Amino acid sequence: MLPRDELRDELLSTLDCALAARPSDNGDPPVVGFDECVNNETLWKAVIALLHRGLLSGASPLWQKKRIRSDRSIVYVHGGVNRHFPATEFEGVEDAKATWPDEWVIAWLLPYLRFHDRLILVTEDAKIDPIHDPNGLHSLLLDVVAPVLAERHANRFSLTTLFKKSQTNWKEYSARMSHFAEQGRFDLGYSEMYL
Repeated sequence: MLPRDELRDELLSTLDCALAARPSDNGDPPVVGFDECVNNETLWKAVIALLHRGLLSGASPLWQKKRIRSDRSIVYVHGGVNRHFPATEFEGVEDAKATWPDEWVIAWLLPYLRFHDRLILVTEDAKIDPIHDPNGLHSLLLDVVAPVLAERHANRFSLTTLFKKSQTNWKEYSARMSHFAEQGRFDLGYSEMYL
């Protein structure tokens, strides 16, 4: 578990380093980070289409899946295993008990700010429960990331979280995410939308 203070310090350090290395905005299109809950083929296809059109600079999953081989050794697979490929001994089988905490998702997203001024986080995880889940994704974004971007770097960096509503199907969500990227209007600091 990464404490909130450490996450805040990491974000401040990342942004300060980015400003030192790149004093002005490079104007590149945003990078998309995928939370595990949106590991969806329809969404990936929409992102690939945006990449081909030059509307995104890159895309990456923000988690790893812990898997166990037959000899009990462990391997972590970035973004999980593609179900369209036959399973091999190398990647073993998924450890159903293993989790990837929300603070790790944010910690994996933050380094992209060293090279890109605009980020998009796609996720289904819109729960806000500061009492029972103080380290939930939404709580951390609102309580840690948003204040840092507003206090120190709101004039330069942009992080937009696109939450998928439960009633929105994947085709609709992918189309709305694509429309958002096509518009090219990224609020400075932290913002979020429910699609």
